[in-house]
Amino acid sequence: MGELWTQEEIGTLSTLYPKIGMGVCQVLHRSRSGIQVKVKRLKLKIDRLGREIEIPETEISYMAGILDGEGWISLEKSKGRLTPLIGVSNNSLILLTYLKERLGGQIYHRQDGTFNLKIVSIPQTYAVLKLLEPYLIVKRGQAQLVIQWCESRRGTTSKYTAKELEIRDKVKEITSRRGRSE
Repeated sequence: MGELWTQEEIGTLSTLYPKIGMGVCQVLHRSRSGIQVKVKRLKLKIDRLGREIEIPETEISYMAGILDGEGWISLEKSKGRLTPLIGVSNNSLILLTYLKERLGGQIYHRQDGTFNLKIVSIPQTYAVLKLLEPYLIVKRGQAQLVIQWCESRRGTTSKYTAKELEIRDKVKEITSRRGRSE
């Protein structure tokens, strides 16, 4: 049997799970299966397009600046499906842990010694982009496009529409310009 849950952990789970889903595993430092059991007992549901994440405005603008300077926003093809992705690359594990604790995602250690934080999935990327988009400068256009794409995919697993493929192409064009985002 696992470790008992504190009231604080239950509160954090209840607040974050609807917004970032299983990304809450990293925040609570609990196993995926432990989270799943507690979520079922508490009858929590993921808000499919996320809700606002409650973080002070100064921190939101700081995180947007990090994404503008050190990150990327894209629609990646994986196993024949498009997936929204927010990534930040940096040498500082402290910085990426700070972001992960607030926004969710996974940190990966690269062979070159840098670290990548990746936030993947429609609900999680949507929630993060809705939070950061008003403060983005360089990547605002990409964020707006990926937000549109997430909204159009809400509740569907059908083939991609012409509009969704057009959005994918625009995001790809912007990201291929390397640093010259609209």
